Amino acid sequence: MSSYTEGLHSRADAMLPGGVWDNPYDIRTAMQKPPTGRDWLITERIERGRGILVAGIGGSSKTRLLYHIAIAGAVGYLPWGWTVPKRFKSVLVLTEDTATDVHQIVYHMVDAMGLSESQREAVAESITLFPLAGKRVKFLAFNGRTLTETEQLEALEAKVEELGDVGFIGIDPAISVTEGDESEQHHQRALANAIDGLGVRTGAAVALVSHASKASINADELGSHNSRGGGALTDGVRGEFAMRTMTAAEASKAGITDVEERKRHVQLCATKGNHLPPAAFVPVWLRRGEHGVLAASDVAMTESASKKPPKAEREADMLVDLLSEKLASVRTNLADDGRVPDAARIPVGDLREAYKAEQGAAFNRRRWSEALAALKERDDVVLADDHLSLKVSGMSGTSESDTSDASEGVRPSGPPFIGGRTRTPDGGTADESDADVEVF
Repeated sequence: MSSYTEGLHSRADAMLPGGVWDNPYDIRTAMQKPPTGRDWLITERIERGRGILVAGIGGSSKTRLLYHIAIAGAVGYLPWGWTVPKRFKSVLVLTEDTATDVHQIVYHMVDAMGLSESQREAVAESITLFPLAGKRVKFLAFNGRTLTETEQLEALEAKVEELGDVGFIGIDPAISVTEGDESEQHHQRALANAIDGLGVRTGAAVALVSHASKASINADELGSHNSRGGGALTDGVRGEFAMRTMTAAEASKAGITDVEERKRHVQLCATKGNHLPPAAFVPVWLRRGEHGVLAASDVAMTESASKKPPKAEREADMLVDLLSEKLASVRTNLADDGRVPDAARIPVGDLREAYKAEQGAAFNRRRWSEALAALKERDDVVLADDHLSLKVSGMSGTSESDTSDASEGVRPSGPPFIGGRTRTPDGGTADESDADVEVF
């Protein structure tokens, strides 16, 4: 355990010593002596000695960002425009990765980055990595009804001190390292205090990965508090970075028509930083190469990219992502049954239920109807017989003959009643309250 600095940086569950109030900060000296520069891990992006949050939905390369920062500490650079002022050691605590996962990721990353033998040796010397999938790792646990820091957190801190010169600690994900409830503000604040305290005591930048709400997928501009659950987690750390994949609307403005190419693009953006300059909050577009390795993207948006798309179009983008997820599951089931995976399609009603579950209490029937109408106008979506599918790389799960009626606006075939209730054009039923929705 490191010694406390004048009693001010004790563990989160310890009381301040009574004499602390007799020793206030010397304001006079602060005004007379020029300050030293901030100790940056990544120049004007990530500061050493504090905790930060990396928030994003699944598949947005959050964990891969941790790997990249750790490798940057060994080789002195990142594959995009962030500056690494000096090299450092890193510790990665990956509770969802197995040893096999780590082997494949590290091997392919250093290969794709073209690292020399000396650089690979530096990576081996500077990164201490713990693949802990399947193991119980808790930095906060309940002692009776009180959520307290654990011996595992103390042991990690001791390991960091033993290694010496550790500049970066990456922990993935937040939900795995605490027994607290992510929807409880005081539990989230305790986690933030533990992470930031670890940074303060060790002098390392501590990055905690957190899952974000899917509502962030289609935000015009990423803002703070993207992390899922209680906002106190973001409040308690000193910085936050958000990551998300490119939306369909952004791809259109960037001239990207292929779905796979769109999914390769990831936006990285600082959304909170007490000491960051304005330039840090400008989003960076990254492109995932083979094996998920990130690099700067040369994507450029057209003039119209600055115009805010209609709300219904943004909601339609979310529907496309939900539809893609549902279709992936259907294709897997079809393949398991020995059928043709390209025939995958789902009922409109199933998509509506997925959207409703995603929105939760914010679900609005009119907004769903408007989003569905916008979805039907998209070139990459096929509607036939009240079922939806996606065109991927010039193909769809529905034949031309299947789509002819839908393209001519003919009422979908099938019974007009579901379970004794009147079916509406948006996949709902007439007994749900919304008088302005026409039934047929």
